[in-house]
Amino acid sequence: MPIRQPASLLRRIIALVPGLQPLLRSLRHRLDPRARELHRLRTEGHPDLLQPSPDSWDERYPELFDALAQMLAEHPAPRILSFGCSTGEEVRAMRRRLPHARIIGVDINAGNIDRARKSDPEGDYRVASRPPEGERFDAILALAIFRHARLKAEEPLESGDILPPERVRRLFALLDSALVPGGHLALWNHHFPLQALAREPGRWRAHPLRLDPPMSLLYGADGIRIDEREDRALFQKRD
Repeated sequence: MPIRQPASLLRRIIALVPGLQPLLRSLRHRLDPRARELHRLRTEGHPDLLQPSPDSWDERYPELFDALAQMLAEHPAPRILSFGCSTGEEVRAMRRRLPHARIIGVDINAGNIDRARKSDPEGDYRVASRPPEGERFDAILALAIFRHARLKAEEPLESGDILPPERVRRLFALLDSALVPGGHLALWNHHFPLQALAREPGRWRAHPLRLDPPMSLLYGADGIRIDEREDRALFQKRD
């Protein structure tokens, strides 16, 4: 399923007007709490900040959400973590499919969480850059997390100067620890395939679901670009 880019045309138009892009960026940092918080995280060099873009939208990955919901349908009360939940769209998308689930959304950006709470007062949203300590989940969504806009724009041969591989591997290990054996991982729209993230790739079983178009800008565990494509997005952690 293709990934939409609803603002791509507007971005191209803005880029053509001299001086408009930095002016709009400055205004956004002043007026938008999400952008202001992201600017602070970037300036301070937060070690857990990966994807710098806070943008999301409703039903962004419907085929993926449907498949995950089907896998959890027989569970009486599945525990789901939406990691990097942005403003809560994927939390609400999964709740529509699994109203009996307990879903927690976490995001490093306090502005994102504030907006999520206002849009969804009944939801459980937390400002955090890591899985909740001491809690374990039957499913984790890590969508558009292990990526960076500059990698997509510049397509360098090595990711290290923009997104160091050791940073993404360290964060993936925390997600792995928070997922129960037999649990499900939704991993999509990223620059590091599962085999580059996981310490033991053989412990993960790929779901038959394949998404189109496949991801092609991928980097290995050493941060060097690899000539591979990835269309798998759902994985089960072996017991």
